[in-house]
Amino acid sequence: MNTPPSDSLARATARSIAARQQLADTLVDLQSRLSPDRLLRDGLDELRDAAADMGRDAIDQVRSRPGQAIAVAVAIVMFLARDRIADLVSSAGRKAVKPLRRRRVTPRTVANPRKDRP
Repeated sequence: MNTPPSDSLARATARSIAARQQLADTLVDLQSRLSPDRLLRDGLDELRDAAADMGRDAIDQVRSRPGQAIAVAVAIVMFLARDRIADLVSSAGRKAVKPLRRRRVTPRTVANPRKDRP
């Protein structure tokens, strides 16, 4: 029942050739998976999916809490426009605090008061 050495050698050679072919196929598959174009494309797909999920979650949150969403939006707008708001407030303050011109009191102004006063 012993097999001749040539048969076992032929089987070992066939297994070796099959193993080499499988290794070559695996290397080709790895090269295609690790190519820069494919990695970039896969990364962009994952990023796009994550952004879409975040957008859906944000919309659900806004729909469930519209008042808080408006408050956050107003806070962001005020933060971004803080310089313009400060300029408006300071210029309005300067106009409101503008010193009044005093009339000099002379005998003529006492004798002839303004006509626009009652």
